[in-house]
Formats: sequence, structure tokens, C-alpha cells
Amino acid sequence: MEKYELIGERHENGFYRIRALSGIPSIGVQTGNLGGFVGGESNLSQEGDCWIWDDAEVYDDAKVFDNAQILNNASVSGHAQIFDYAILWNKAQVSDNVIVSGYAKVSQHAKIFDNAQVSEDAWIHGFASASNHTRISGHAQVYGNAVVYGRTYIFNNAEVYGRASVYDNVKIWGNAKIYDEAQITGYAKIYGDTKIFGNAKIRSHAKIYGYAKIFADANIDGDAEIFDYAEICGEAKVYGHSRISGEAHIRGDAEIFGNAEIFGHTHVKSGKIGCDMRISDDVTEYVDAWYAY
Repeated sequence: MEKYELIGERHENGFYRIRALSGIPSIGVQTGNLGGFVGGESNLSQEGDCWIWDDAEVYDDAKVFDNAQILNNASVSGHAQIFDYAILWNKAQVSDNVIVSGYAKVSQHAKIFDNAQVSEDAWIHGFASASNHTRISGHAQVYGNAVVYGRTYIFNNAEVYGRASVYDNVKIWGNAKIYDEAQITGYAKIYGDTKIFGNAKIRSHAKIYGYAKIFADANIDGDAEIFDYAEICGEAKVYGHSRISGEAHIRGDAEIFGNAEIFGHTHVKSGKIGCDMRISDDVTEYVDAWYAY
């Protein structure tokens, strides 16, 4: 038995409003209730408890099925597929070859396009956008004005928000938080309870994990690793194969490069430390102007 029909009321773009022919008790739809708009019956399955509400639109070759719901003024177009228990609301836009599944949510003014996928319990909201081959899953959230694209993977409980941008082949997971105007690119891996914010930039194959914090105008590049409770801030630069760990603090205009290792409670506020130098200082005074070439 069909659960809805197309009625005479037409959208300004020529779409048809739907009307329930039978109730869907699980979501409160009653026989005779009007729903949103479709381009044709292929856009909304006649099976399952899926539904389009309010003035939401589903058109082109897009498909909504299983128990998915599209509400308010949300729109789904292109070849997008929304299924399982996924839900879109407010003015969210999903297009192209996007897949939204599981219990994933897309709301407010968020835009998902190209070949991006949002699954499990992930939530994209605010004015955030996700595109290209991005994969967002787990309980991850992308919101604010954040931009995520490329072959980026964001999962577990990771959050990307503010005006942060994450792209190329980046992977972010665990409880990591990326925000403000931070920029993560290349093949960087960010995980654990890491926080990256301010105007910090992480590039190449850098790894940031543990409880590390990267902020202000800090730059991390190359194969550098920052972990434990280390902090990098100011205009500090860490690159090459260097490793910063423990409770080390690198700040000011300091540069750490080569195979240098800074750990313990060492604080570096200026100068350059490189080559194979290893510095571990259990005092909280600054190490200033070390030079090694």
C-alpha cells in the first residue's frame, strides 16, 4: 500500500507537495497530513517510515528511504541518498553524491556536497560545509563556519568548529578539538585530547596527540610529533622530524627542527634547536637561544 500521494499544490520550482495516505505512528504522521515537496515519487520511498515535512524539498535523482526525515526548509538534490535514521532540518543543503546515514544529523545552514559522507551519530550544523570525499562519523561534530574537504576523515568524538579549515588527507579522531581559525592540511593526524586553535597551522605528515595544545600563530610541519602535555604557541615553528613531549612549552619565535627532541619541563621561547639535540629540563625556566645547525 502506498503511504503518500502527490497533490495539486506545486512548489515555485514545479515540485509536488505530498499527502499521507496512511499514518506513520512512529513519527507522528497521520492520514491526510501534508508533507514537503518532491520532484517525483522516486525521491521518497513508499516503504519504511521515511518522511518529508514542512516545506523541505527532495528532487533530481536524490532518494530518501528507510526511516530518514527531512524537515523545515532543508533540501536534498543531485544523486544524494539519505537513509537509516538520518535527519536533516532547518535550511540544511545536501547535494551531488552525498550519503547521509545511520543516526547522522545535518541542520541549520550546513552544506554537504560532492562525494562527502556523514554517518553513525555525526552532526554537521551551523554554517559548516563538508565536501569532496570527506568522511564524518562516530559522534564527531563539524559546526560554526568550519570548512572540511578533500579526503579528510573525522570520527569518534572529534570536533571542528569556529572558522577552522581542514582539508586534503587529514585524519582527526578521539576527543580532538580544532577551532578558531586553525588550519589543518596535508596528511596530518590529530587525535587524543588535543586542542588546536587560534591561527595555528598544521601541515604535511605532522602528528599531534595526547593532551597537546597548539595555538596562537604556531606552525607545525614535516614529520614533527607533538604529544603528552606539550604546548606550542606564539609564532613558534616545529618541523622536520622533531619531537616535543612531556610538559615542554615552545613559544615566542623559537624554531625546532631536524631530529631535535624537547621533553620534560623544558621551556623554549626563542632561538633555534635542531640536528640531533635532545633537551630535557626539569626546571620551569626558559631555555633561550639554543643554536644547532
